[in-house]
Amino acid sequence: AEVKIPNIGDKLTDQTGFYQFMDVEEGTYAISAEKTGYLSKTKQVTIEINEIKEVNFQLQGMNQY
Repeated sequence: AEVKIPNIGDKLTDQTGFYQFMDVEEGTYAISAEKTGYLSKTKQVTIEINEIKEVNFQLQGMNQY
């Protein structure tokens, strides 16, 4: 999957779904995850100074008829 934070960057997850953004400044961000064939998801995340935050996504597959 691809995980995006606007104005910060994009990351691809590894085989286990792990991704990491480093040195994100304090603030509130909209972080989204998307993958072809799945519905994308966006979450609002607030980062405090010197905080490590874990954000997990569970993407739902698109129904194809």
